Amino acid sequence: MGRPETTQAPLDIPVPPSFEPPEPRTEGPHASPNSAIIPAHEAVKDLVDIGNTEQILE
Repeated sequence: MGRPETTQAPLDIPVPPSFEPPEPRTEGPHASPNSAIIPAHEAVKDLVDIGNTEQILE
């Protein structure tokens, strides 16, 4: 990725129902494996890498 014109594709990746958001200002449960979250995590990482954080927050 890394191209601003591709930002819609990561936004279409669903967050799995197994996702439990951590408390504000804390790290998530990294010690507990959750392979279902990997595609959504990578999608957000790609958007951050290309500087499209506004769409993530929406």
